[in-house]
Amino acid sequence: MRYHGFTEKKIFFAAFAVLLICTLNASSQTVAPNNVAPPANDNFANAITLTSCCSTTVGTTVEATKETGEPNHAGFPGGHSVWYKWTYTLGYLAGYTLTTRQSSAPFDTLLAVYTGNSVNALTPVASSDDYGSTPTTHTSTLFFQAVPGTTYYIAIDGFGAASGTFTLGIDLNRTHARSTHFPGTGFSAVSVFRPSNGNWYVTSNTGVQVVHWGANGDIPAPADYDGDTVTDFAVFRPSEGNWYVLQSLTSTVRSLHWGQSGDKPVPGDYFFLDGFDEFVLFRPSNGTWYGTTGVTNAAVQFGVNGDKPAPRDFDGDGKLDLTVFRPSNGTWYIQNSSDGSNRIQQWGTSEDIPVPGGYAATGDADIAVWRPSDGNWYIYHSHINQIEIEHFGQSGDIPQPIDYGTVAGLSDLGIYRPSTGTWYIQEVTGPFYAFPFGLAGDIPTATAYPIQP
Repeated sequence: MRYHGFTEKKIFFAAFAVLLICTLNASSQTVAPNNVAPPANDNFANAITLTSCCSTTVGTTVEATKETGEPNHAGFPGGHSVWYKWTYTLGYLAGYTLTTRQSSAPFDTLLAVYTGNSVNALTPVASSDDYGSTPTTHTSTLFFQAVPGTTYYIAIDGFGAASGTFTLGIDLNRTHARSTHFPGTGFSAVSVFRPSNGNWYVTSNTGVQVVHWGANGDIPAPADYDGDTVTDFAVFRPSEGNWYVLQSLTSTVRSLHWGQSGDKPVPGDYFFLDGFDEFVLFRPSNGTWYGTTGVTNAAVQFGVNGDKPAPRDFDGDGKLDLTVFRPSNGTWYIQNSSDGSNRIQQWGTSEDIPVPGGYAATGDADIAVWRPSDGNWYIYHSHINQIEIEHFGQSGDIPQPIDYGTVAGLSDLGIYRPSTGTWYIQEVTGPFYAFPFGLAGDIPTATAYPIQP
């Protein structure tokens, strides 16, 4: 074979000569040593102390190493880990969240929390590889229940020995007080769904956003189905048993057949703890919860006919707990997702509407009801064993307790008055608002989980 006048033999010797010259040149050069030092918190013994519970810190794993005897974080070898430590000083159990989702230039992180005094004798508490990740961004989020007086060690590593800079956030769990966050609106968007024309009306940064998504008879079911932390417009159509979702991440439509007439949509992250809200229904006729990701299904019998679903994160582990309020005896039945145990609490009367939320800074949800006959909110803060009664609203109102304002992560008192299309909001430690936004017949959709009247 010939190549433009060269024989194979000539090509071989030419290539050998070039390789030899390059080798001789390289051997005569002085290679600069790598002077990049590992991070100060490379080793477990040098873990950086975090002093604030609700804050972020920026760090790096570049040039970090893995110590002898160090565990595989989130079940993967990694290879470039750094360490932090944090002591929980409050006097009651509380749910906390650690996350790298706020990183400005995220890499594929591994995140883990431990207790113990040496790197080769640690007790795992919680870990995460890709919780809440998207197809293009792989970050980590985990949830754990903090025990008073306990020091926790936090490891950040990279999947497949990846390394980079990160932002580590530590905060109280907020799943129980989560508000809607539609595209372009910022957090705590006040919104309504109008069955008469299938439109959503949402307050936004630039005014009022109008999105046509649904039809008369649909039940609004806004949630984060694609894991991008933005609320998707979604409806459940009982006549077909279909869900229709406008996915904010890709601006694409997703439809799924899951359910039947009479089912109550209660989307959320219950069964799989992956940062994506699942398609979940409560079927009153048999007291069963049905959940699916579209690929993996789950069904759990928890409740009886006549119960009202009222899911929130009552045990502070970041997952929604299967929960029903039974009007016939004014009792709450909660299945804790952290350990599968059941909790039974009498709190309410037959007329009450369940409104669980995060009304105190404990990192888990409080049992609460709103009573139409007297307009009172009856809130039981179980972890601090306190009772709170607030008068806010009147008969005919629809309660919408979410985080509207200045105290991040706490549920504010909010109601929508259908008779006048008016919202009334009282922030926990902030101002009072009253403003018209809606018409008679509109369905309020401020809460990420539907309130069951």
